[in-house]
Amino acid sequence: PESNKENWKSPASQEIEGKDPYVELRWKSHDNIYFLPYYDPSDVIQHHYLEKFSVPPAGNSFSGPRQWQCMPSVGTNDELTANKIALNHLANGADGILFKIKSTNTLDLSKLLHNIEWSYCALSFQAPDQIFFEKTLPEFILKSNVDPNTLTGTLIWDIFPKKVDSAYYFKTTKNFKPFALSIKPSSPAQEIAEALSSGARLFEITANGTSADKAFASIAFSVAAETNFFETVAKLKALRMLWYQVSQAYQVTEFKPADLHIHVRSEIWTTKDFQPHATMLKATIAAIASISGGCDSLTIIPEDETNTIMNRMARNVSNILPEESHLNAVADPLAGSYTLDAMQHEIALRAWELFQVN
Repeated sequence: PESNKENWKSPASQEIEGKDPYVELRWKSHDNIYFLPYYDPSDVIQHHYLEKFSVPPAGNSFSGPRQWQCMPSVGTNDELTANKIALNHLANGADGILFKIKSTNTLDLSKLLHNIEWSYCALSFQAPDQIFFEKTLPEFILKSNVDPNTLTGTLIWDIFPKKVDSAYYFKTTKNFKPFALSIKPSSPAQEIAEALSSGARLFEITANGTSADKAFASIAFSVAAETNFFETVAKLKALRMLWYQVSQAYQVTEFKPADLHIHVRSEIWTTKDFQPHATMLKATIAAIASISGGCDSLTIIPEDETNTIMNRMARNVSNILPEESHLNAVADPLAGSYTLDAMQHEIALRAWELFQVN
């Protein structure tokens, strides 16, 4: 028989002593938005516009319709140790490395990247100052005798740059995302609003002296995946949709929703009830949500990156999902979900309101 909200309400009510399930079983998100326990087509009649923002199939037929980069993080306290860990990741299924640089004063990139063929993997860098982005890295690329147009990856900025010298990356690299903003975890709508506000300000800085299309395409975001599966999926989908909305406000004509690079990180999560593998359990849910929500690169942070087993577990969360769960088989596995469509719409509305206030 046809399923609808009324057909579901009666048996659901019987299981909770005759109470109204739409009152008793509704739940409140981190943005204080109430969501229902059950949705049907009547709830999303006005949301057909979301079809335009489904994740399109990847262009690489080898990886499948859904493609993302497995991007383990590696600290750089000691270049030789970090290089060894990075090479181990790349030899065992990682698509790239996110190097988290704590200090650029004594950093030796030649040691850190020894034997790493950058043209065949993605390298991202997260650094605390602009010196690395504007001087240290460009100088290394120039000395390395590689074609800059073959390099891929992102530069993740922990702090918002007051002034940037973007000429090098715009003129020299074609496939690099030099301006990825790290967004602190809060609530889905607040994170999106912060991303939109910071991204718009950064665009106005970088667009000075270059084409608007090129400047807009250079911006990416690094966001956290939390423990709520549905909120994480809806957050990523809403972020991609609203960043496209910002591009239209700036009259950026060549930008498409899929052009936004979203890097997702699953951070350490230790809870006594789930130890010793709380982080692994949380990371698995976070990774499935991130991939289903359309992330482009995924970093699972281990509890201890000096521990070989923990590093392997963190990396393999991303590696196993396409092999055993086949998450790469469908471009957008949750497209058309009544629940996710309703959540994406409501979170996007709240985020846009917060963005306009900012």
